[in-house]
Amino acid sequence: VADENNGLLEFTAAQLASASSTPVNAAVILTDTEPPSAGTYAIVFDAAGNAWVGENNSDNIVEYTVAQLAASGSPDVHVRLGVDQAALDRVAGGAGDARAGARADVVGFGVLVQPINDPDALAFDSHGNLWVGNYRNENVIAYAPSQLLTSGNPTPTITISIPGSDPFGLAFDNSGGLWVSDDFDGRLLGFTSAQIAGNGAPVPTVILTS
Repeated sequence: VADENNGLLEFTAAQLASASSTPVNAAVILTDTEPPSAGTYAIVFDAAGNAWVGENNSDNIVEYTVAQLAASGSPDVHVRLGVDQAALDRVAGGAGDARAGARADVVGFGVLVQPINDPDALAFDSHGNLWVGNYRNENVIAYAPSQLLTSGNPTPTITISIPGSDPFGLAFDNSGGLWVSDDFDGRLLGFTSAQIAGNGAPVPTVILTS
């Protein structure tokens, strides 16, 4: 569970099988101490079982290895993508400074210079690329497997702009199409694999609204 206030939580299969109205304590709790209160919002596992976590306050994505997932604590993350918190290399107006409630118009924040900005959704495609839904940048970006090996702030290999949206969830279907939940308008947007093969601002082939 990606818990905004408490970090990354694990509940075992045994705990889930016996769960009832009685509160259950997480078997493992992982927190990122750089920076504090990182705002854990998204989690996805890669093919090797490592956990990738989106931190919306720090505009970072971090990786915990399988070994690090075994016990509670605040281990040094294996990989950190995004702005360098240690160097205070942040952009004013990012997720840590802006207030969603004050957002009067969907394009008011514009596109900030850091590629990761409020990463509220993560997904891996069948090729091992990591896709990120940037709530405040109004886009979805992809990192190649080679960019996931070391910490840094690399330029995404693909950027898909979705003007007027707040990407809040991502999923791939069995044909490689990408589905994006849009928190701003309450829509589900469908893109074909061809539409997301390169940079652009494609029109969704499917738009579902409630």
